Amino acid sequence: MIETITTILAVLLLLALAAYALLTKKTAAQTALACVAVLLAGIEIADLLTLHASSDSAVFRRITTILESFLPAALLWYSVTFARSGPAPLFSRRGLLIVTAAVLFPASVLFFSQQDFFYSPDFLTERVLFLGRVGYWYYLGVMLACVAALMNFEATFMSAVGSDRWKVKFEVIGAGSILAVLIFYFSQGLLYRTIDVNLMSIRSSIFALSSGLILYARRYRGNGVHIAVSRYILFRSLTLLSVGVYFIVLGLLGEAMKYFDVSFAQYVTIFFAFAGGIAMIVLLRRRALLRPPSAPVLSWESWLYGLTRWPYVASGILSALAHRLRPGHVTFKVTPKRVPGAQVLPARAMAPYVVIAIGSE
Repeated sequence: MIETITTILAVLLLLALAAYALLTKKTAAQTALACVAVLLAGIEIADLLTLHASSDSAVFRRITTILESFLPAALLWYSVTFARSGPAPLFSRRGLLIVTAAVLFPASVLFFSQQDFFYSPDFLTERVLFLGRVGYWYYLGVMLACVAALMNFEATFMSAVGSDRWKVKFEVIGAGSILAVLIFYFSQGLLYRTIDVNLMSIRSSIFALSSGLILYARRYRGNGVHIAVSRYILFRSLTLLSVGVYFIVLGLLGEAMKYFDVSFAQYVTIFFAFAGGIAMIVLLRRRALLRPPSAPVLSWESWLYGLTRWPYVASGILSALAHRLRPGHVTFKVTPKRVPGAQVLPARAMAPYVVIAIGSE
């Protein structure tokens, strides 16, 4: 039930995103975004029908594979045109890569049979696709295309400054989340040589959330951004480092599973999850993004503020209601201005507490 709901929600948001992209300003980036959204919506629908259509599951799975073959070119096209200055790089190296992906992946689907990609003796029960040799290299190529697209988005965001970065931030987060969940979904082929369709609900949830972020960014933050991206910024790519470490961990887990049981791999996975959390804390600490050492966790000031602030919160709410009914100017003086040294609290600041103290007797 949850799987169906998340899939329908993801499809609706993806189609809404595609319609919004096509109905607004006609650019290469808008068209590429619409293509990506339509392909992802089609994949979601085909996968849902594959799971629930017992007689025609192979047909719908074939449709999913065909739609997935157009995904690398669409993702690369979207990533190299998003918020970039200048024309679409059709005749550059990136353009050649997009054209190659647009031809190679669909041609492989047409040339090889479905049994060359994967097989599943009891798919409706296990919901697992066992990859053949062609399917292994096919999904590895799709995953590498997602990595390349993620690097392009990172380069665009790192090259943006000021208001341009503010405008593209949520769309980069949304597109990056879509690519990250696709990398995670297809990376099972490296570790288990399988595609676990049971993870479809997680993928659908991320698609829905990411589509909402991109819609919000396009609707309320605008997309009239033109960013010049330096080619040398890719040499400092955090995406490349993170994905490289992720692949190394997958390789180590795959080798460990040859000599130990499956539970060992689960233990190692949990270990790396906690180790990654520790590494994130260390990174935040080095960037001075955690609480300063001099700031106390508990202090009498924070307790006093929590106990005494509510009259002023109520005053602010009443002022907002009054301003809504009768618009006018409301002035709040939060801190004293241009007054040196400590000052005696005025009577009106202490009046609410005097009234409370007298009324509680």
